[in-house]
Amino acid sequence: MTIRWVISRAGFVLGAALGLAFIASWTLLLDGGNAYDLHAYWVVNPVAPYAHQGLVGDAFQYTPAAAWVGAVIHLLPFGVVAVLWRLSQLGVILAAAGPFSILVLLTVPVASELNLGNINIFLGAAVVVGFQSPAAWALILLTKPTAGIALLWFVARRDWRSLRIAIGVTLILAAISFVVTPQAWFDYVAYMLSRPAPSVQGWPVLWVRLPFAALVAILGGLRGWRWTALVAAWLALPVWWDVSPSMLVAGLAFTWRSPLLGKNYARWPVLWRRIPGPPPPMPPAPGKEQTEAPA
Repeated sequence: MTIRWVISRAGFVLGAALGLAFIASWTLLLDGGNAYDLHAYWVVNPVAPYAHQGLVGDAFQYTPAAAWVGAVIHLLPFGVVAVLWRLSQLGVILAAAGPFSILVLLTVPVASELNLGNINIFLGAAVVVGFQSPAAWALILLTKPTAGIALLWFVARRDWRSLRIAIGVTLILAAISFVVTPQAWFDYVAYMLSRPAPSVQGWPVLWVRLPFAALVAILGGLRGWRWTALVAAWLALPVWWDVSPSMLVAGLAFTWRSPLLGKNYARWPVLWRRIPGPPPPMPPAPGKEQTEAPA
């Protein structure tokens, strides 16, 4: 047992304890905290998701396909949903940050994200998991689709299989949703086109950030740096505000053997290395060279 082993485990355990303390205090002492964003997901009507338009008052900003999640979680009381949602967020943080959990939970963006119940932490995890299971990108494309510009990472690497899976799963889910509630999709398009790019005072608007997001994704793909896909998705979030940097927590998964990296985590490059190329073919064992059959 080394000092490094003790420190890494302590960071994980203390992070878990602090996260649980946050959730318990919001639930038991502060009347549920301020799960403002989560309440918009919980209260949304999937048949008419855009009844509360704008950035205030339970506004739902995602696609009609995502609205059906609200129909499911609405089956439970909101207080129960808030606890389960925050526990899920905490689980993702611990899985991504590992020994750094205590440090990230002490930051304002991450603690505020836990309190508000937004999905940025889940989206960051989807980017990381998406290298192993590209279908995870559907979560991003059906909620904050502009962040999907990070898929240029796969284009730069000519990884057409991953790109087909990511887009294909998204289109299938969107098509099912359209069959069930077609008018909601027309309302969504009209809603998105009827307003300027949303922004929060002091943060750059989306159209300023998009070119940088595309550049980061393409250059990162050419170099084989997986973490750049996460940065590109973060740069292309529809709205930047105080909790948006919490999405970057998932990038810590590339610095240790995070379970988010899948079963092949031991062979994944760390944050500052490129993806290794394919290994050279193994030479045949001595004495087992294949010889030509006689004519």
